[in-house]
Amino acid sequence: MNDIFIGVISAVIALVAAVVSVYFSRKSLRVSALSARMQYYSDLREWAREVANALSDAIHLCEVNQDIMPRKNFFETRHDIKIRLSALIDQGRWFFPNKTSGAAAKGFEKEKAFQGVRLTVLDSIVFTYKLVKNMESGTCQVSENTKADMVTQKRVFVSEIQLALDPHTLSREFAQLSGNKSQYSELD
Repeated sequence: MNDIFIGVISAVIALVAAVVSVYFSRKSLRVSALSARMQYYSDLREWAREVANALSDAIHLCEVNQDIMPRKNFFETRHDIKIRLSALIDQGRWFFPNKTSGAAAKGFEKEKAFQGVRLTVLDSIVFTYKLVKNMESGTCQVSENTKADMVTQKRVFVSEIQLALDPHTLSREFAQLSGNKSQYSELD
């Protein structure tokens, strides 16, 4: 009888240990998955931060007073912004590759990263790059439409990045894993 009791107790302890092990193993997997996503999103946020800064620089270049800023400095600044935007467009392709399927797909004669249809998040940067590039070559003056178009493209970019980062979902997942739901409940 004593052996049976010890056997039952051992089996119950083993079962409880297995359940606890499975619970913590699953939680650990969720934490690992969230950690990997957070690292990806951290890289994406850093790239997006650099893009937002470059777009802001482009917008504020439109406000330059040509009587104060020498023409040479204006064009050097414009050139620096073009270089940054061009590099950020290419880096953005690492996060947002072109869509290569569907009826609108095109450019299959191009290099792989440039085949297909560019996504809106990158279109906004490309459009701003073209606006900066087309600033009048003989003068520092920029039309109000150019500035308004750049502001619109920055807003499109920020909106697209917010959709991609989905901060509300990440905050909820973090709250669930950390057990601190009250801090993030207002996001729902």
